[in-house]
Amino acid sequence: MAKPGTEFFQKADLVLLAMGFTGPEKGSPAAEGLKNVWTAGDQVTGPSLVVWAAARGHDAARQIAAALRAPVKA
Repeated sequence: MAKPGTEFFQKADLVLLAMGFTGPEKGSPAAEGLKNVWTAGDQVTGPSLVVWAAARGHDAARQIAAALRAPVKA
């Protein structure tokens, strides 16, 4: 919870959330499998070893990089 009076909004092109394992909420972009939404770590596999989370993060980063290099479809 933020200290009252310190809240602010920031425009962003990318937001990364590191929350530990909470599981995708029903109706969330991660749960719905939407295009250009990537997940890694415990979000994908459930509670697991940090090395697996790091590997899944690497996989997600490669997929994001590939999507950013892909030509834009009209």
